[in-house]
Amino acid sequence: MPIPEGTRNGISLPRVLVVDDELGAVELFKGRDGLSRWEEAARKRRVRFCQQFGLISDDDDEGAGVTKPVAYASFVSGLCWSTSFGVTADPEAAIRYFRTREEREEPPPALVLLDLQFNLGAFDESNGSFQLKNLNYGTDVILPKLIKAFAEDKSVPGSSWCAIPVVIVSSLPKEALDPIIRERGARGMIGKDTRPEEARRLLRGYLEDHGLLPDERGILVGYSLAFLNCLASARRVARGDGNVLLLGESGAGKEGLARYIHDHSGRLGPYKVFHAAGRPEELQAGELFGHWKEAYTGADSDRPGLIEEANGGTLFVDEVADVGAGVQNLLLRPLQEKVAERMGRPPAGRPAEYRFDVKFLFATNKDIGSLAEGGQFRADLLSRVQQGTVLVPPLRERICDLGLLSRHILGKLDKSLQTGTQHFLDSQAREELTRRNFARSNIRELENLLRDAVHAHRIEPRLTAADVSVANQIGLAPQGPSGANSFRSTQAHDLLFALIKGERQWESLSVLEAKAISSELPGFPAQLLVRLLEIALQASRSQQETVSWVRLVRQFWGIHPTTPQQAKREIYRLLAAEWIERRVAQAASESPLLMSESKMRALIVAALQKGSGDA
Repeated sequence: MPIPEGTRNGISLPRVLVVDDELGAVELFKGRDGLSRWEEAARKRRVRFCQQFGLISDDDDEGAGVTKPVAYASFVSGLCWSTSFGVTADPEAAIRYFRTREEREEPPPALVLLDLQFNLGAFDESNGSFQLKNLNYGTDVILPKLIKAFAEDKSVPGSSWCAIPVVIVSSLPKEALDPIIRERGARGMIGKDTRPEEARRLLRGYLEDHGLLPDERGILVGYSLAFLNCLASARRVARGDGNVLLLGESGAGKEGLARYIHDHSGRLGPYKVFHAAGRPEELQAGELFGHWKEAYTGADSDRPGLIEEANGGTLFVDEVADVGAGVQNLLLRPLQEKVAERMGRPPAGRPAEYRFDVKFLFATNKDIGSLAEGGQFRADLLSRVQQGTVLVPPLRERICDLGLLSRHILGKLDKSLQTGTQHFLDSQAREELTRRNFARSNIRELENLLRDAVHAHRIEPRLTAADVSVANQIGLAPQGPSGANSFRSTQAHDLLFALIKGERQWESLSVLEAKAISSELPGFPAQLLVRLLEIALQASRSQQETVSWVRLVRQFWGIHPTTPQQAKREIYRLLAAEWIERRVAQAASESPLLMSESKMRALIVAALQKGSGDA
């Protein structure tokens, strides 16, 4: 479906940019003495082209009588005057058009329709002809310029692939040109002699599959090429029943994109979400597949799983790399055959299996390919999970979206916090944000930063650079005269909560963050970690009461060490961690459960003595 770019005369449509010497000649001839008739001739050609492709030109308020229009259209000729009656190439015209819209924070054209042949050289006023005709100017000159300007976009693979979708329009035979056009980086071709119904159908298809179309729901915000290409990828994989893997950093917006895919899939069933991180395998299996009464301890009634509940719709599995090995085994057949069964034994007369119709969306911020190669994630499951892939760009690749995102987030904060005002960033604050890389948690980091700023200035709407400065990146106030950093207790709790939920990793803490937690919340993180370590230790014991060190670390961190020695090193790193001044080891030494296990006791003692650092 074409997604609206704007509204004019009551019609909401996307926009295309047409780069064509003849159709763009209206502006080329306009205002030049003796060329008014050629300007008029060019205008008539433009009107016919718009009627054929279903376009409403910027210079035609009436829409040229176009019924059921497909898009708005802006035109550039790709040419400029070099002498009184001589025309030379201006391949930068399309690039300037894109940059101007970017500076105005306007969405880019959804698509470029690029002519193949261009007229150049001296212009004969008597018959309206040019001296030269360059047969491949569009693909040989203009398209490479667009690629050079915009191919840096990380969401588009291949250095020869333009981040701006380009479709060639030409009167030359499509069969001969199509392979060359695709090789040069264009998405395809539409013949200028194509029947109007077919031309419009093809244009709609290119817009839906490749168009730089903003989210028409207004939920996902951004006009950057990286983001809009991501949305285009999402619309492509939304069709059909194939499973999709979303890859992106923490906080980049994978869950929001999953909902976008569901909304564009045409599926009428419900949208369900399963968060795999931080759940033991038994609970993961029960939530996904459902369970019968007494299937395991705590299963006091029959319960359908999320797969059953999502029948006819979509199930989003977040952090699929954290799905336990046993549950990975259980997922193989359902993903292949669309058949599953609840955990436990069904009552008499009830079928053990159930069939379902669910589109699965999976997401992870980990290198799941490497996990599969290392045996920590089943390779045969990955091939079922990754039937389609969407790369979600990090915020640092969407810097030009910061203004839109900030206004969107501030608007939501003002509404939810009932501030009674409309907060905004001044120019210095916007510049401050552009200097950040948001490497910790991307959009979530921006949201937290702006939330802190609004909390600190509920009444004053203007937010300055100091309110969003780098010093506030981890919740640290600016340094005082003594040089010591202070850390608000609420922010320390927020950071600790993010660590517990897995949104941040312990090893990713900076020294300032770690010291802030340990000083602002003395003892609490250590006590919490020791309690979690006790739970993991109990869960890792076999029937013979022997501790499986590999299983213990898997229970505690969700990582999969290959040997017991590697697992013990991970535990020692936590016990001896400098950031918390070995408080974990101290608290662990006071735990009868941990000290009763001889090898754990040895690790605790070594950490307290802080020897060589190797267990």
